[in-house]
Amino acid sequence: MPDFYDKFPEGQRNPLVIVQILSLYRPAVGGASGLAIKRARWRHGFAVETLDRFPRIKMINWIEWREPTAEIDADVIDWRVTSSPSLTKAFPRDLPEGRFSFAPVPSPEVLAAGGSEDRPLSPFRFASRSANMATGTVGS
Repeated sequence: MPDFYDKFPEGQRNPLVIVQILSLYRPAVGGASGLAIKRARWRHGFAVETLDRFPRIKMINWIEWREPTAEIDADVIDWRVTSSPSLTKAFPRDLPEGRFSFAPVPSPEVLAAGGSEDRPLSPFRFASRSANMATGTVGS
């Protein structure tokens, strides 16, 4: 089986976009906190070592949704990094300094038009009704 990274982004000298990075947190189940679970995931996915090993990664999207998921007995899964003040503060602080840039904070009008309780717009996300994600572009 060919190595995807070597064949496409590296071999064809194209940028690589990580369309979805997320961390499964089921509040109803208990266990480790949402912060602990999500922090472990973002520290791995956004790590300097990862970015240095795969330098053609140019954008990473963190899914910013809270929704029932049919694959897990319709349990509500909270994928968001903006679901609590502690998560919202920890996420950008934990990212490698100077390696990411985010979309500007949307205006109040855009926020009012595009958000909902489960999929609100946040400072980490592009304003889009169809794909609300925490999006960071990777700088070199």
